Amino acid sequence: MFQFSSLTIILLLLAFYGGTYLLSLLIKKDKETTSGFMVAGHGVGFGMGAASMTATWIWAASFYAAATSGYKYGVSGPIHYGFWGALMILFIYPFGMRFRELAPDGHTLGELIHARHGSSSQLILAISNLMGSLISLMVNFTAAGALVSVLSPLSFQTGVIIAGVGVLSYTLTSGFRASVFTDFAQLVALMAIGIVIIPAV
Repeated sequence: MFQFSSLTIILLLLAFYGGTYLLSLLIKKDKETTSGFMVAGHGVGFGMGAASMTATWIWAASFYAAATSGYKYGVSGPIHYGFWGALMILFIYPFGMRFRELAPDGHTLGELIHARHGSSSQLILAISNLMGSLISLMVNFTAAGALVSVLSPLSFQTGVIIAGVGVLSYTLTSGFRASVFTDFAQLVALMAIGIVIIPAV
């Protein structure tokens, strides 16, 4: 099976994570407030928000499933898989409008739950989010490690470490704003993979 050299993979990863880090430096405000770091001061527009949501929704497990269905059923497999996923994203919008009515000054889903159901429900949500985030991190880091180990002589552990350090570096730099803008960059990369690389392979 064809593999890239270790140097090529390291350069590609440095280009991707270095680019996202530089992007986060460019968009960082000089005097970042707590609100700016945590929720970008509510200044994320519809387009960037939709791109971030899409990139977040299409995570490693989705790509696994789409690739598997494409291998088994041909082109119709990933199209049907992706269509229903896209439809679910559209259904989120009415709920978002309702959330705005219930907690107009709320920044997070936790604040909405607190306003609607109290602190006990907010704590349950926090624990649920923590467990879900840990599972998501494990799946995505596993995908990163697997890709690096399959496409290069580097080990699985090396890929996981590079992905972890890369994501942490730009998140700590500019918080939520950096996450949204890098999500947009990742969405462009996902589209390039879906449109160019996968059909070529």
